[in-house]
Amino acid sequence: MKSLIPDYIKHPLLPLTITVIGAGGTGSMFLQHLARIVYSYQSLFARRIVVVVVDGDTVTAGNVGRQCYGENEVFHNKAQLIVGRINRFYGFEWLAKPKHFELPAEKADHMMLREEVCSNIMVTCVDNLQARRDVYEFIKDARKGFKHEYYPYFWIDIGNTKTTGNVVVESANMEWPSALDVYADNYVDHGDDEPSCSLAMALNKQDLFINSQCALVAAKWLWECLSNSNIEPHMDWRGAFINLETFNIKKLKVYATEKGDNNEQQVVKPRRQRNRTKVRADAAQKGKDNNRPAGRRRQRNPG
Repeated sequence: MKSLIPDYIKHPLLPLTITVIGAGGTGSMFLQHLARIVYSYQSLFARRIVVVVVDGDTVTAGNVGRQCYGENEVFHNKAQLIVGRINRFYGFEWLAKPKHFELPAEKADHMMLREEVCSNIMVTCVDNLQARRDVYEFIKDARKGFKHEYYPYFWIDIGNTKTTGNVVVESANMEWPSALDVYADNYVDHGDDEPSCSLAMALNKQDLFINSQCALVAAKWLWECLSNSNIEPHMDWRGAFINLETFNIKKLKVYATEKGDNNEQQVVKPRRQRNRTKVRADAAQKGKDNNRPAGRRRQRNPG
């Protein structure tokens, strides 16, 4: 079953806003894919896309080799580094917010945070469960009376352990629940978000390619959502589960209820297929029980 993409996401004349929170192992990989998505999409449809990257961390020696940073970038802010690099390469005007995402206590500060980082598509590439909860609370609050170009229609959450990961897309408009609500018992969390002092320590915690694999799946979903919105405005999946040990990627399908999904599309039940072999066998058995020829074939009168 497919779900309709919101009208704002499909509208070619309205600016599209995207915020990526976290530019570390997964975030730096995803941003490379996002740059290609934005460049290709703007070339095809000439629609303005504004991207904001939020991360207060600096590059450490343990990040080099596993994340998209070099030795000469150690001690520099991750968001500023990767945004500057992408802007120079593609000619974009992306914005970098070199600070950690934190829920403010004051209401005035909360409104200011909305104006700075709230977007149509929110992407979290964070390394602990509490940060995800804070972002989700922020998104839910931002949807209250916040109907304009920064309204968060989608939340793409990316998480991983050493060799497994998941990409789950949440949308209140499409009635897709969040990963925190559906998979609360077995939701992916790093557990240990302490910085690694070396690349060897980092690789003991995470496989070298799990971040890039999760980032690629999330980018695939985003590209499909944006490109399909101009052709076929539907989506039939909203994430995936990745396992590098078994080389298995399982899509998280969109399922409809018996009364129809949020777009009032009725569930089409498959036609019942008759088993002709079984029908013939039943007819033969019935003929034997009633002492008459099986099948009751029509006999011609020889005269």
